[in-house]
Amino acid sequence: MRIITNVLREFFTVVETAKVSTMLRHAAAILTNTLTFPAIPHNNVAVKAAALLLQDMEIAKDGSKEAQDNYDAQLEVCNEIMEANYNYVDLVGGGDSAINLLAGCNSESDNTSRTAAPGTPENIKLSYTRFGNQIKIEWETEDLSYGAVIISTTDATVTVVQSGPMQIKVTCGTTVIFIDLATKNNAVIANLTAGTTIVPSVVFFNPNGLSPIIKTTGKLVPSA
Repeated sequence: MRIITNVLREFFTVVETAKVSTMLRHAAAILTNTLTFPAIPHNNVAVKAAALLLQDMEIAKDGSKEAQDNYDAQLEVCNEIMEANYNYVDLVGGGDSAINLLAGCNSESDNTSRTAAPGTPENIKLSYTRFGNQIKIEWETEDLSYGAVIISTTDATVTVVQSGPMQIKVTCGTTVIFIDLATKNNAVIANLTAGTTIVPSVVFFNPNGLSPIIKTTGKLVPSA
């Protein structure tokens, strides 16, 4: 069993008065160890600036709704910054607690062996963010999961089902879309209809974002 050592995401769990110091510790560490984290989403300058602004908002809280709203909005900014950076440190560290420490982050050990499929997503919640044209979706952490795929549609009649071990089938009227998940450099696209032409597109992702999406020229599906 491989012991998975992840970044301990302290910022989200420490008391309110410790959030600024947690961010400042992280900012100082990634400045000292810039070469270890060259593409971190938010550098030391951005992290420190956000932390100090959060501190100002905390000091300015006077019991009014406006002051609390200002603090909550800045806290959401800090949450997003730290989430992105934690994800990146996890990616660079690859389970090495010594590397996590170079980012000013403690570690937590997860002894879960990911040799089985994850369980059913639970406690899914939708909420608004502080920005327009956005909906936030959250769920309960699943220890066997490496991540999540979210498929959103504006048509409630669209069906989304599992059609293979690593395949999702989306049906929009007469149009069928297959989403195949891959953890290596190839995938077998199954459950196709002979005589039709499929046009796959491929995109890579990691905690920092997506690669350019490449659309292929397509391929005629052969008969059995």
